[in-house]
Amino acid sequence: EGMNQAILTQVVRQESPDLAFAVKETIQGDLEYAVRAIGNEAFINHHSDGEALFSPESCVKEVKDKNRRLSDIAKDYLSLDDKGRDNTIVLLGSNEDREEVNELIRDGLKEKGKFQGIDHSCSILKSKDMTNIERTHIFNFEIGDIIHFNKAYRSLGIKRYDYLSIVEIDQIKETLVFNKNGKRICWKPGGSAQSKGGAIEVFQRDSSNISAGDFIRWTKNKKSHEVYNTETAKVMSLLGSVAKIKLKTGKTIDIDLTKNTNKHWDYAWSSTVYSAQGKKANNVIAQLESYNPHLTNFRSFYVTLSRAVNKITLYVDNLEESVNTIKKHTGEKSNATTFLQAHLEKKQFEQYIKHAYTKLDGKVHEYVNESSRLVNLAGHYANLFKTKTPYLLATDYKDRNTLNALIRTALKKQGLLNHEDH
Repeated sequence: EGMNQAILTQVVRQESPDLAFAVKETIQGDLEYAVRAIGNEAFINHHSDGEALFSPESCVKEVKDKNRRLSDIAKDYLSLDDKGRDNTIVLLGSNEDREEVNELIRDGLKEKGKFQGIDHSCSILKSKDMTNIERTHIFNFEIGDIIHFNKAYRSLGIKRYDYLSIVEIDQIKETLVFNKNGKRICWKPGGSAQSKGGAIEVFQRDSSNISAGDFIRWTKNKKSHEVYNTETAKVMSLLGSVAKIKLKTGKTIDIDLTKNTNKHWDYAWSSTVYSAQGKKANNVIAQLESYNPHLTNFRSFYVTLSRAVNKITLYVDNLEESVNTIKKHTGEKSNATTFLQAHLEKKQFEQYIKHAYTKLDGKVHEYVNESSRLVNLAGHYANLFKTKTPYLLATDYKDRNTLNALIRTALKKQGLLNHEDH
């Protein structure tokens, strides 16, 4: 007997008939029907045998100019009352658009008197989102980058959870240089950053303003405070650099904004589609752009549409072209990721070879004749043996035996080995 199976056939999150119909049609791959259903009372009534009479609130708005489109999205959100805003999420494809809409919304809320007191200027830490491979090569780092160590390097005086800023990059020694309490620390990322996986995290410092009344999102876990990545919170009050924060759970905590561990936050007035996965809201205001298949595709359209329970206002630059873009691009990352990873590794290898040439300058010797190559290699080894014990690699067993004999002969000539064998 096999395992019992259950097949989900009913859309249950969407309460509005047009959204439920649109999500179902999207799952089945009929995007034209899905888009036409949004806010279309006559269309839904026709395709539901007259059983779904309702007054739709959702709609699709075509606004060609991007600046105006982002401005309209912010105005749409600002037109809501407090309860409406609490039950609304704003979704953008890119972080750049998200940041711009966040500023527009904050400015609008200031004019409405929704913030108490003046803005407090503080620094925040934004992740560089580097892969394990990227973290092993110093040319991916910049002076001023902040390294968060999740592992101690006791021999260097680096403690677990230290935040250290890069003050210098030594290209020759392939090390990053920090200054900790007046002590110069040189740390080599190659190997350790990759083998230990999450041994380090890399951030860039940015500045931001915060006020009582702000809506923020955590960008890093801090389990001791019940703070979790992507969860939202509200700033209740500010006293100097200390902010009183109300968490999503209802719990209130005080955090010192000057401490590095408390600098992992950003505004939450709007969100990227990617980070909104798993969330839902009664009302969704979103943007899709026909000319950007990386951000406008089947996956992003489905995530955007299915976040809404009762209403969605979808802003597009061109509706027909947006539908065509969604149909042509799945949004699955596997092929793109494989290609980009290969391209990145190729680029890093080229950089490594370019850097290696400077280190090997004058140290590469070419001998066409195999015997001459082995004799000179043995002689070079014997010369180095006077001051240190080098390590020699042979390509095969035969070469190893020949080199051993040649090296012993050379060492005897230099008096570094007894002439008589026993």
